[in-house]
Amino acid sequence: MPQKAVEILTDGRRSQYGSAFAMNEIAPLDPEYVQDVLSKPPFVNLPGVFNVRDLGNLPSAVYEGCVTKPKFIFRSAELSSITEEGELFCNQL
Repeated sequence: MPQKAVEILTDGRRSQYGSAFAMNEIAPLDPEYVQDVLSKPPFVNLPGVFNVRDLGNLPSAVYEGCVTKPKFIFRSAELSSITEEGELFCNQL
């Protein structure tokens, strides 16, 4: 039987949850930590678009020892808010 996760809430209480839990019980992440993580590979800073990742260097499921080509395949969230600067950046990839 899966164990339930235990999270320490911001006011010191404990919350136990399985697959469903209240979003207001999760302590927010430190913005500096988030920025640090999102500024390093595989993440790509694309102005106006969130959660852009380079899918390069992922291991092949078919060819042992091979990886995908870096800076060739990207994935992201919604692109409709991309800025002109972001479009220029994409053209340079």
